[in-house]
Amino acid sequence: MATFHERHPGITEALLSRSRNRAQDNPYEWAARRLTHVETILDVGCGSAPMAPHLANWVGLDLSEPELDLAGASGRVPLVCGHSDALPMADGSVSAVLAVMSLMVVDDPARTLLEAARVLRSDGVMVIVLPAQRPAKISDVVRFGSLLAVLGRLMLPFPHPEVAQNLRELLDGAGFELVEDVRDRFEYPISEEADADLLIDSLYLPGVSHRRMRVALALVRRWVGRSVGLPLRRVVARKVGASRVGE
Repeated sequence: MATFHERHPGITEALLSRSRNRAQDNPYEWAARRLTHVETILDVGCGSAPMAPHLANWVGLDLSEPELDLAGASGRVPLVCGHSDALPMADGSVSAVLAVMSLMVVDDPARTLLEAARVLRSDGVMVIVLPAQRPAKISDVVRFGSLLAVLGRLMLPFPHPEVAQNLRELLDGAGFELVEDVRDRFEYPISEEADADLLIDSLYLPGVSHRRMRVALALVRRWVGRSVGLPLRRVVARKVGASRVGE
């Protein structure tokens, strides 16, 4: 996964920032809505820092230097290069921890959640955004089903796909209690071939042959003039015993 981000820094932001739900929010605006009036937000796995423009008192952390270089060049600071399973923060030093499209790709999701709980204040919250399978239109199911078929995959191979299935258990184990678990569909418009190319390039597909990638690209280019749905899940949790801040 590190090699992927070295080759494609900022690609997740490029894809998601152009995707909109019915309220015309992109996923980053959707995530930020749960963190208004919150002090000291630590963004774990911040990538190119797309959350920074939407939040005050924000600090981004990532292990990928190319992603952090891109964020810094855009003036999105402060930034920290560090591991999510050993956060360089003092106990109880932040008000919120954010993990947007990162918890399923970190080295150790369970340890990352334990570290998030450690650095959070007693009234702290955590906001997580993950890929989901619903809500989706029939057209989404058909298009992504055909794409996975030509790629020879049953699903997109995130390093830790089990996070989506076991998130509640992982949160419980780290000392969190669930506040919110909602899903929404974001439409990504494919107006020209470059949009199709971006969609394919954004997929983490280790081991897929060049031949299959060419076939997949040709397939998605046939979707020009249409859009595809990207279902996402937003989870909000707080430390056990914390006051009900932000509800």
